Amino acid sequence: MHSTLTSHGCFAGELDAVVVGVSTAGQIMGIARYLLPRFPKIRIVGVDVVGSVIMGTPAKPYKMTGIGLSFFPPNLDISMLDRAYVIPEDMAYSVCHALASREGLLLGASTGAIVAGGLHLARSLGAGARILMINPDRGDRYLETVYDSDWLDHHGFTLKQGEHLDDAIASLTPLYF
Repeated sequence: MHSTLTSHGCFAGELDAVVVGVSTAGQIMGIARYLLPRFPKIRIVGVDVVGSVIMGTPAKPYKMTGIGLSFFPPNLDISMLDRAYVIPEDMAYSVCHALASREGLLLGASTGAIVAGGLHLARSLGAGARILMINPDRGDRYLETVYDSDWLDHHGFTLKQGEHLDDAIASLTPLYF
């Protein structure tokens, strides 16, 4: 049996974009180096958290784990990225809650950020776009943080729901390279 990406079966020979969280950049660079020769028009999209400096945005404290750094990772080749999203923590956590309630998916904080970026990208690419989102974490590790209303309140995070969340995702501004 062939690998889905090698045989292109899952994407019928086409893949428009891949959305990946960025931290030390090993994962996104490995994925980019594998996919770009196979899908020359693919958009490689990085996702970071507000407060991290990877994408050149100002440093500030943040609670999210899995993405973000206080320095630029030496193995990140920014020229391989089409664009990036720098996601506010409250939006990432809101997406986690929405995925849990709407889809029954208990996923982690960095996944919430990746899905937020992926949803904005899907709007910009339009109907029929084939987007692969790499979602690296599960939510059971976040039951005492992201999924705990006391923790969220203590740290000043307000979750958006329904149309408010949809509007917040629609208002994201990607960084282009």
